Amino acid sequence: MGISSTTQLTMGVSHWLLASVLFLLLPVTAQQGCSVPSSNPSVPENNPPGYVVTTISVEANFTVAIDSSSPDGDYFTIQGYELQLIRSVDYEASDTVLLVTLTCKKGDVESYSLPIIVTIINLNDNSPVFKETSLTRVIPEDTKVNATVVAREDVSASDADLDTIYYKLDSMVQNTSDYFAIKGVNNPEIYLQKALNYEKFNSTTLLLYAMDNTEGTNVTIHTATATISIIIEQADTRPPWFLPCTFVDTDRSICISSTYAGRVNMSEMSTAPLTLEPGPIYAIDPDYILNEKIVYSIVGEK
Repeated sequence: MGISSTTQLTMGVSHWLLASVLFLLLPVTAQQGCSVPSSNPSVPENNPPGYVVTTISVEANFTVAIDSSSPDGDYFTIQGYELQLIRSVDYEASDTVLLVTLTCKKGDVESYSLPIIVTIINLNDNSPVFKETSLTRVIPEDTKVNATVVAREDVSASDADLDTIYYKLDSMVQNTSDYFAIKGVNNPEIYLQKALNYEKFNSTTLLLYAMDNTEGTNVTIHTATATISIIIEQADTRPPWFLPCTFVDTDRSICISSTYAGRVNMSEMSTAPLTLEPGPIYAIDPDYILNEKIVYSIVGEK
């Protein structure tokens, strides 16, 4: 039978309220006959079965047992004078406190209760988790610098231990690591930090790491990785080039054409096409994937 989220919440709140009330009633940890060093011991999660929660001092002629009405009595057993956990506890999967009551008796005449609140210590035992571990984004070549490429909510990781998550971004493709960055060590939003050039590269793969701790000596760090594939679409960013032309930069993004020259005999009316050097007028679209149609027009004379 399923339990609704409202019912689970009510049960959790009730458990905490009961623990809070019991804690206020536990200033004294020893009574005549039975006692424990502390009424509020702590236990790390993932403990092995048989973990000793506390020792119990029992005077002569007294006996001690776990009260069957204890809210979490099924977690415990008494072995000799030790209160032990029967099974491992998980901070993320159960309540953060366990409530158990010991009954101390002297024959059938004298009897009293000794409540104990066991606090479970949360350990760093879970890795961060990405909602998606593989994403693809298609962006135009003329995307503005500082524009968001991948939104924060799409690449934020969660951690069951509620640890602060630290992020790091790397690129798997050589010479593309300078183009993309994250907003901050705790903000994984990916943005463009350098203008794109389709001729330099048209795709790259980024690796986003989520870590639940920072680097240091004797520090346990759990890491999750998300892969982001970036595909760049060529944009119409350059004017046509008249051929032949000469590149003036190492990126081969600017090509300067030669001046066309021809001879005209002013005393003759020629009907043949004008012969030009270094060749006929011809232009291409350097955004070759788009390869837009070239339209020619005379805009002036001199």
